[in-house]
Amino acid sequence: MGKFMIKFRWIAGIISFTLLVFGAVTNAKELTLWGVSYHLGGSYPEAPRGLDSKGVVVINPGLGFIFDSREFLHQDGFSAIFQLGYFQDCDKRDFFYSGPGLRYRQLLIGNFSLGGSTTLAVANGEQWATGKRGWLLIPFPLLEGTFHFEAYTIGFFSGYSPKNISASATSGGGLIFSGMNLGF
Repeated sequence: MGKFMIKFRWIAGIISFTLLVFGAVTNAKELTLWGVSYHLGGSYPEAPRGLDSKGVVVINPGLGFIFDSREFLHQDGFSAIFQLGYFQDCDKRDFFYSGPGLRYRQLLIGNFSLGGSTTLAVANGEQWATGKRGWLLIPFPLLEGTFHFEAYTIGFFSGYSPKNISASATSGGGLIFSGMNLGF
């Protein structure tokens, strides 16, 4: 069996275990859809999904899950969260992350809330120059705006990821990234 299949099975096992455990003990769950990144202090002109000629703005598709300790989605205040996910970096290389965090959400006018969260994630990404994968500990602070409906939520987030030399996914100077969440 090749190295890729061993890594794939290991990561699939961790994801399955996490989904079962946290899915069973939390009431509020969200699906994260990764979207676009903006490179601070760096660029990647060869970016396969670059939206500009310098590769400063790049599409980064991915999927993740957030497990929130709130009793229900429409609750104000602080809550513990756990995030788990995957996206492709600017060179179409796989990046995996998971970790605990803290979220604050405040319902405002009507069905709209503002909030933020931060997760300290263990991540696995590839160093482009060597082709070797590396583990890193990286913070994911996010600002969130969420629309609340009777049985679900739709939210948008933007966050910052600092430069980290263990994986090329954080570019030459950090990233601002954005996407959306669907809560159920």
